[in-house]
Amino acid sequence: MSAPAPLTVMIVAGEPSGDVLGGELLSALRARCERPISAFGVGGHALAEAGLASLFPMSDLSVMGVYEVVPRLPLIQMRIAQTVGAALERHPDLLITIDSPDFCFRVARKLRSANPKLPIIHYVAPHVWAWRHDRQSPNLTEACMPTPDVSEALLELVRRTATDLPEDVEAALQASRDREDEGSAARSATITMLDNVAMARQNSTPICQDTGTPIFYVYHPEGWSQRRLTEQIRSALVSATEKSYLRPNAVDPITGKNTGDNVG
Repeated sequence: MSAPAPLTVMIVAGEPSGDVLGGELLSALRARCERPISAFGVGGHALAEAGLASLFPMSDLSVMGVYEVVPRLPLIQMRIAQTVGAALERHPDLLITIDSPDFCFRVARKLRSANPKLPIIHYVAPHVWAWRHDRQSPNLTEACMPTPDVSEALLELVRRTATDLPEDVEAALQASRDREDEGSAARSATITMLDNVAMARQNSTPICQDTGTPIFYVYHPEGWSQRRLTEQIRSALVSATEKSYLRPNAVDPITGKNTGDNVG
């Protein structure tokens, strides 16, 4: 059986921080991809260590401010043309640009115009508020940034939500207890509720018999992967059920089946 054809990836990073992220990304791609990877583009030491062949020194692009940029405009324009030309010559399977939108977006626009089907991903897209109004992004396939693993934090969030009460709610129950007469049924019921709250908190057991439907409202930085966040939320719910923070009683509304893990 012949070896699989290599996946040709073009990576363009224009500054040291992007070079470091690109090196980590390329190493991760090599570790996970079943096909060998051939990488070229623009990068520094970190990307070179990961196996990227840089078209020219990344330092040619590492300029800041008008007083640095203006004298080097002819060189930068030449590097844009050189980068685009290399891509048109080598036909990469994928273009990944990292930050540096002034350079990267100019390259991406030209390549998108020349090859509308080329997948283009901008890694670590700057927040909209940090962009100038004239920095219009090209027609990217996707804009993304590294999404951290927050599974453990989500698991702890589920645990606290399912096994504890907010301080103000518990304080309201205590105040309600104190308003009732000694020996009354209402006071006895409230005391029992507060005792159950304390036991649930101590043992990390569900404070309510019914898990209900877990709903997550997530506010995240632009560029985080919603798919990965969804996977982490589902993983946290499964772990919470296994640890008995949640009771496995969520039932699929269509099939009526209980999968036993609260994710359907």
